[in-house]
Amino acid sequence: MYHTQGGVRKVFDIYNSTTLNLFTDASVNKKSHTRQFDDVVAGCLPLFYSDEMQYLDRCGKFWMLEPTYQYIRKTTNNYGELYGLLLAFMYIEQLTTGRQLCPFTTFNIFSDSKISVCALRDWLPGWLRHMDENGIMYNSSGAPVANQHLYHHILAVISNIPDWVNIRIFHINGHIDTRKLMHIKKAYNNFLNSNRYNQEFVSFKDYFALADDLHQANNYIDNYTRHLLYDSNSTGIYGRRIEPNVPIITERYPHPDFKRISKIFSFKYKNI
Repeated sequence: MYHTQGGVRKVFDIYNSTTLNLFTDASVNKKSHTRQFDDVVAGCLPLFYSDEMQYLDRCGKFWMLEPTYQYIRKTTNNYGELYGLLLAFMYIEQLTTGRQLCPFTTFNIFSDSKISVCALRDWLPGWLRHMDENGIMYNSSGAPVANQHLYHHILAVISNIPDWVNIRIFHINGHIDTRKLMHIKKAYNNFLNSNRYNQEFVSFKDYFALADDLHQANNYIDNYTRHLLYDSNSTGIYGRRIEPNVPIITERYPHPDFKRISKIFSFKYKNI
């Protein structure tokens, strides 16, 4: 898979052994269709490609690391989707700041929540420009950004990730049946439209070659969170079911480094 940037054709390869692909999703109780708030499970599935034998489970062509998840009580699906992205960034932070050498240098985060991906990639600079002295971010309509404490948590985690780490975020369609050509074509067109911000270009031939693995992984994390949602014993990375808006960032995180944040999300720091 390729993309062009500054007229140079560069490779975007999810099958690179130094790349970790993290697929995030959230499942909400079906009763949420009749109530505004309900229980949600957010999850993150880390996958990598290697020709060497690994004593791990497989998902398509990928080797699978241990998924992370969190059970959240009485909240919304959007909150859960955004929390899944937080889990991905926390996973990257743990891998790249630990004592052991991290074998990955590039991290691709995939989510089927367009609103969460667009918020982080496209709307965040405007929110930061409209942030008041109390750290509250406001949208273009002048209203406080919803779930913004989660955005603050994501920004704080990113600030703790080393500069040598490359992170990219992509929106992909969910629930794609890759046995149907029309489904792949729809997912392909959506991929181009949703990820145009970074001049991402992928030929249909390239996308078709990886579509099965890409969407198999997305379906796996969807089924994983759905199963945990109805498991009475499921809790999460904190060993308990948490309430929404509960602080989860400790004092070990620095004040958000906006230069680092702007590098990851591909916007100019001077415009904040």
